[in-house]
Amino acid sequence: MVAAKIIGIFAIVFVGYGANKIGWLPVESSRYFSVLAINISGPCMLIMSIADREPNVSNTGAILLMFLVAALGYAGQLCFAKLFIRIRRIPRTDWGVYLNALAFTNSGFIGFAVANAIFGSEGLFLIAMINAITPIFLYTAGTAYFRKDAAAINGILPERVSVRSSIRKVFNAPIIGTLIGLSIFFLRVPIPPAVGDVLSALGALMTPLAMIVVGLQLTESRPKEMIQNTNLLLVALCRLVVLPVIVLLILLPFHLPQTMTATVTLNFLLPCSAVMPALATEVGANGKLAAEATFLTTLFSVITLPVASVLLHLL
Repeated sequence: MVAAKIIGIFAIVFVGYGANKIGWLPVESSRYFSVLAINISGPCMLIMSIADREPNVSNTGAILLMFLVAALGYAGQLCFAKLFIRIRRIPRTDWGVYLNALAFTNSGFIGFAVANAIFGSEGLFLIAMINAITPIFLYTAGTAYFRKDAAAINGILPERVSVRSSIRKVFNAPIIGTLIGLSIFFLRVPIPPAVGDVLSALGALMTPLAMIVVGLQLTESRPKEMIQNTNLLLVALCRLVVLPVIVLLILLPFHLPQTMTATVTLNFLLPCSAVMPALATEVGANGKLAAEATFLTTLFSVITLPVASVLLHLL
């Protein structure tokens, strides 16, 4: 049953890939599908997945615990990334790319779709809590390293980012959806049936939109060029195998609920963040290398993610 769901999800990847190859969907359309998935469908899915649960001690405790686990997880991965950069002697101009590639995953994009398909509303609820923490690290430590890359490339100090701009990026549509869902969850505000139907219908688009975008992204990948970059291959291995195994081994002795352990591990075995190339390009860092890291990990995740998802479901 789980394997069938995963195969069904990733079949949509090849729908997007094929639609591009026959000229139905240009690569540029992935931008618009991304906007729909992240800013419209994603928040609707989040609101319904969080708000449509009964508030109790267990759920409240799960929220706080997921916040803590996610924060510790990202802090640990940032430390791992810094160690990788030093061991592999990464050029100073590319530190930010490798740090972001190893520290941040596509939790708010592919993660929602896969968690919802495998674990249902409970898994989506838990990964939404993780995603609420992600922007705090991504738009602080992550962008700070990209700005340092830009400084090293151009030989000048990067432009300072205003507090208002940083806050605006942190409070994006998925985070706002999460906050709305949490408010409804804790205050027990009833959702009118008609509104709930609209939110559910829009939220149901998240999975196909996300997978079509992945398919469109893969049409731009250049396997031969990327495979020649040993550091990128090691990033893919660490991102998709080594780091999630470390996370799982750390979590198992704590005997957390099975779905919680599986969902946290799932978050850390996802490919690189989809927004990483855009963030790198925005500040003048190596956007091409960032795109290659995203493409390569996304490509390999078509193999690793279905296998890992089945294994996680057996926990």
